[in-house]
Amino acid sequence: MKCGGWQTEPLPNLASESVLLVRSHLSLLACSEGDNRLYGEHRLSFLCKSEVKLLGVESMATLFGNPELIPEDWKLKAGTKTRYITFDGEVLIYPDGKKTRAVLYLYWDGNKFRKGIQNLDASFASTCLAAVYVSQA
Repeated sequence: MKCGGWQTEPLPNLASESVLLVRSHLSLLACSEGDNRLYGEHRLSFLCKSEVKLLGVESMATLFGNPELIPEDWKLKAGTKTRYITFDGEVLIYPDGKKTRAVLYLYWDGNKFRKGIQNLDASFASTCLAAVYVSQA
């Protein structure tokens, strides 16, 4: 899939977009504790080993275009800090010779959700939480 010039690389635990129909099963997964920062590729490795289904590019686009589908608690801050919701189910790869790798994210600015791209060669703050689908038994 292409995403604004970027190629996407789906991960094995990518959730299908149809999971968005079950809002109560959408959740957030912390990848580090406290004020720790985690390097992007290490964080992605941790997520790939997890038992949850990760949301990807299409899920982010659907949620961004239909904010009523986003759980209200995703608007909450982490203390006084902005919470960033990452969509790690698909890695974006920019065809720039260096093959820059990144993931998409959403954040609540107090009035509406905004989106962005975070390079995986950077560190992620503990306020970056992965958007996941959790099956409820």
